[in-house]
Amino acid sequence: MDFFNQELFQQLIADLRFIQWARGRVVEDENYWNNWKIYHPEDAGTFDEALAMVQDLTMREPEISDEEIRYLWSQVDNRIKEKENLTQRRSFFIWMKAAAACLILGLLSYTVWLTIDNSRIKSSYAHISDHLNNQMVSVQAPMGTRAEVDLPDGSKVWLNAGSRLSYPALFQNNERRVHLDGEGFFKVQKGKVPFIVENAGPEVKVYGTSFNVNAYVNENLVTVALIEGKVSLKTDEGEQFLKPDQVSYFDKTKKTLAIKDEQPDRFVCWRDGKFIFRNTPIDAILRILQREYNVSIDMKDPSLGSYRYNATFQYENLEQILQLLEFSAPIKCEYIKGRFMENGSYVTGQVHIYLNKQRNLKL
Repeated sequence: MDFFNQELFQQLIADLRFIQWARGRVVEDENYWNNWKIYHPEDAGTFDEALAMVQDLTMREPEISDEEIRYLWSQVDNRIKEKENLTQRRSFFIWMKAAAACLILGLLSYTVWLTIDNSRIKSSYAHISDHLNNQMVSVQAPMGTRAEVDLPDGSKVWLNAGSRLSYPALFQNNERRVHLDGEGFFKVQKGKVPFIVENAGPEVKVYGTSFNVNAYVNENLVTVALIEGKVSLKTDEGEQFLKPDQVSYFDKTKKTLAIKDEQPDRFVCWRDGKFIFRNTPIDAILRILQREYNVSIDMKDPSLGSYRYNATFQYENLEQILQLLEFSAPIKCEYIKGRFMENGSYVTGQVHIYLNKQRNLKL
């Protein structure tokens, strides 16, 4: 499936050169735009949608200048930015309505009539709807950040650091399917069609609920913690259901699934900037800190990875957490902060973990 690049779509329909070429005024630009499409194959679908949109708007005398059209499109773009908190699919259709309203009002103010062929507009809407069915939206929370996503059906997803969520711009009639790489907290709207979360472990089928999925590529365990509602996990033995206050553990190496009665607090507290570790290996803690604080952590002595830690962190910065780890574990930490170079590039911070031989704590 192609990804619909809404930002590029907006840029194209506001580009005077593109508008002139799309309306057949500057045939000399044919090679320019054909080459542009060849050199940007990943955006070919978006390009075709922008071209169809401009061509579907036909103007009749008195003539409207291209500068006036570009101005009207810029007004539409401002409307879009005011609604950035909506999903891409919802904001796209809101933009369609805002575009029509903005164009009509703008043209009336210039005492110019905009005539639109109703059958062509209906066809265009149907075409765009079909196109969106095959378009995927991808939202990423980079290292050191989190993201909140509104899905087309009104469901919400909170992404933890280093996570990515992919979903259709318009859900199909028979299912609502998303793909998660990393960790996400889901609050799913009840609906007549199933909501499915693909991940590195068993597929999660949702029946209207809130739950957390942790499925990072570099973690062996995939966990699903159910807060409320009902979910099932698709396994070779069929569907296995979770009840509220249960957590599933899928071992990617052994291909085994275990379900335990467990309070889900420590699995969802990351949304509040809190970390709860219970008998957690220090190497697992360091992987979490890498994602949360966007640093590179190097453990010089692999034997330290078996040391287990019980702690709760909230509001502490990375330096404070490292100091607390040093206090309770036989380690020394060397922290080199990230910095910007003169050329504007950013060098990621580094943490080196050494065995502290002067401390005699039992591992």
